[in-house]
Amino acid sequence: MAAAPREGVVTASVLGVPAPGVVVWRAVDAPPVDGVAVAGDLDDPERTLRPGDRLVLRVRRDRFRWEVVEVVDVVPTAGRAAGPRPRRPHAHPARPPGTVLIAWLPFTSEDDEGPGKHRPCVVLHSGDPGIIRARPLYDPGSAVARRAGGVPLRAWRAAGLGKPSVAVDPVEIPVARCEQTLGRLAPLDAAALGISR
Repeated sequence: MAAAPREGVVTASVLGVPAPGVVVWRAVDAPPVDGVAVAGDLDDPERTLRPGDRLVLRVRRDRFRWEVVEVVDVVPTAGRAAGPRPRRPHAHPARPPGTVLIAWLPFTSEDDEGPGKHRPCVVLHSGDPGIIRARPLYDPGSAVARRAGGVPLRAWRAAGLGKPSVAVDPVEIPVARCEQTLGRLAPLDAAALGISR
């Protein structure tokens, strides 16, 4: 069986608006790759996209996420007038507690603008429209996980993760640094992290 493509053109549907100027999309014509749907986030600085809009996207997959290389075409939902999207009362309703997402985190908390990397995280809560409180996820053998102790996830595959992971101490992450949503914690892992549904 041939390997699924890691780049190409897909037709996608806008699923939601987790933050002002950002939409979540999912391909409607592509099979899952490595068991994960072809989906991701897309910057929408003009705030013109709404749930249900169809997009034609040129996409590429890196290690953790699908990246939009080019927006080829946009087909608005039938029956809606063009114009700016009204402001939402909450910045990220699509990322409730227990959501697993990719966020950019600096290597040290002392240097927020310094070097960092994209890392999976579990959302704890998001009361502030601009900030998400989350627990970063690390490989169980990493120095950070060994030092922090953390809580191992038992159903890590079900959460959209590609390898065993440990949730370490919580951090606050600007919404602008939160990227692709991978999935949701299973109830047993949510309970272990004190997340109620």
